[in-house]
Amino acid sequence: MTMRKRIPHILIVTIIYLSLLALRFYQTKPPEYPMGKQIIIQGTLSEEPQIRGKTQRFSLSSVPITTWNLPEFHYGDRLRVMGKITQETKTVMLFPEITFIEHTKGCLIGKIITLRERVIEFYQRSLPEPAASLLSGIVLGIKANLPNDFYNNLKTTGTMHVVAASGMNVSIVAGFLMAVFSKYLGRKKGLVLSSIGILFYATLSGFSPSINRATIMGFLFFLSSYLGRQNLGLLSLGLASTIMIFVNPGVVYDIGFQLSVSATIGLILLQPIFGSTFKKMAKIPFLGEAFMTTLAAQIATLPILLVNFGRLSLLSPIINALVLWTIEPITIFGGLGAIVGLVFEPVGRLFVYLCWGFLILFIEVVNFFGRIQLFSFSFENVPILFGVGYYLLLIGVLLLYYQSSHLEHSERSSDSPAGGER
Repeated sequence: MTMRKRIPHILIVTIIYLSLLALRFYQTKPPEYPMGKQIIIQGTLSEEPQIRGKTQRFSLSSVPITTWNLPEFHYGDRLRVMGKITQETKTVMLFPEITFIEHTKGCLIGKIITLRERVIEFYQRSLPEPAASLLSGIVLGIKANLPNDFYNNLKTTGTMHVVAASGMNVSIVAGFLMAVFSKYLGRKKGLVLSSIGILFYATLSGFSPSINRATIMGFLFFLSSYLGRQNLGLLSLGLASTIMIFVNPGVVYDIGFQLSVSATIGLILLQPIFGSTFKKMAKIPFLGEAFMTTLAAQIATLPILLVNFGRLSLLSPIINALVLWTIEPITIFGGLGAIVGLVFEPVGRLFVYLCWGFLILFIEVVNFFGRIQLFSFSFENVPILFGVGYYLLLIGVLLLYYQSSHLEHSERSSDSPAGGER
């Protein structure tokens, strides 16, 4: 089948795919709640609430809710919320009356959450602050106990994404499990057990959108490897995003989901370009690959960050390159320490202590650049149209690049001795 014959088929499939997504989104469109009037919302938490200081935040029926940190709510809790949508903050509900309908305690998810709390307490007994909270953030995605100064420095330097369980963590966990299980149990059994392992890790991390996306992509990768088929990054990302949107259409409004998908697209499409263009820089140990990764992710997520947060740090790729390489040893040693520490704490602490040096390096780098705030800019009221124009321009540049690369590759193939007619 020639490329000309393939294009109409691709267009037809794309139109059907987008139509189904639009229909699903329209069917589950959240209701428009009246401003300033008392309303009642009832539902189940689809991810772990984010605790910050004395408050916790979560969404229920697509309504962002901020309430006090006690009592704590968890993924899977069924709640009844009564309060007002404030006029100033539009669809946000502040400190409403919340009633438990059903707890997760007693079920499997509840037991895993209890296990997660034990891991956090173990980290806090083993390390001083902010190292203990940073370790909890990197391994489990918990930012509750981070000191305010350090928390603000993370935002200023563009490294907040690191202190959250994300696709990177899922990749590290999946790779580690696959290496161990495959060595002792064989490849196919290793794939099955690794899939179970990343599902357990996703539950332990609270099912954030980035974790869900990476977990589904991990399953697709393991399935394609099990069946002996080649895995395609963009296809896996598209399928993972589609599954998430069909299950919960409101996820498209979640900034974490938007950043996760955009960053992954950047890594798939932009990082190879930087790697081939700046070959010498890419070969620098630790820093080279991390710099390319961060630059690709930042370019892909820039409009989302500016529209929602209004902050930009030009040094963010360099700062991320200085700390990004520490995430793998922190995740592996921290994870092993938690597993062993729950059984025999003194031995588990030995693994946690192996993280300490990496954690101190991370903290010092972030605090140093956070204090000087060099090349850090703030913007107010960045319009959404800026993001639309930015992405259209980026898509155009990528199409031109890959088209020119394809033509160049075709010309080289035709000029080579093996490129003639057969």
